[in-house]
Amino acid sequence: MQNDMATVIAERCIDYYYDKIQEENLKKYNRIQKKKELRRKKYRTMGEVCLLLVMIILCMSIIWMEVRVRDQAVQVAELQSELNSITNKNADAKKRLEDAADYQWIEQEAKKLGMTYPSADMVVYYDAPSEDYMIQTEEIPED
Repeated sequence: MQNDMATVIAERCIDYYYDKIQEENLKKYNRIQKKKELRRKKYRTMGEVCLLLVMIILCMSIIWMEVRVRDQAVQVAELQSELNSITNKNADAKKRLEDAADYQWIEQEAKKLGMTYPSADMVVYYDAPSEDYMIQTEEIPED
């Protein structure tokens, strides 16, 4: 009986020892799992932060390009307005020059200088092809 009692006590001690080791191993396993989970969360958070930074940079570049496009549109509008203004001034100046020419005075001055209208035998007609053109390569002498 003492032998049975000793065996029971020994079995319980061994069971207690194995339970203690199993409990310690379970605690170690849980700690390792928690560390792994924290590491996973850390990397996931870092990835999300990197993704957020990339998205912010993309948005900023899109906004910057939009601002540039708008600035260029404003410049184009200003240049178009300046072109229209210059074209109108050109047309006004041309009209003033045409109106300034007094053809009766020119005819009187030409008659004073002995000039007359050309007669029919003085007129020479020249047919130039429509696709013909000239390029001036140097200045025309005033002599």
